[in-house]
Amino acid sequence: MIGQLASTGMISTIDNFVFGVVTSGGTYLLGITDLNALLAYYAANQDNLAIIEVVYKNYVDSGYSYFQNELGLLTFLQTVNMGLTLYKGDVNGFNSWNRIGTNRNRTQIINLNCK
Repeated sequence: MIGQLASTGMISTIDNFVFGVVTSGGTYLLGITDLNALLAYYAANQDNLAIIEVVYKNYVDSGYSYFQNELGLLTFLQTVNMGLTLYKGDVNGFNSWNRIGTNRNRTQIINLNCK
């Protein structure tokens, strides 16, 4: 979806674009950090979205814990290299956001703090 929006010029300011979701486990935003990677990934996979969904489900599943899904989403984004970055919001409101990633072994979630 984000790839389609970007490839058709529907996002006016890439640097300010975020796609958000609020869950019972947290509040998250996806931001575009590498437009070329996103467009290349979308161009290569736009006809195979069902395959992407299958791959995604290897990392994120409703039966997993919040931590497992958060770690899984981060690992998915790193593995497929689609130019997206994940931000996690303060659980007490929408006032504070931290870019999050994984450690080298992809076993822990770390704050990469927004500046």
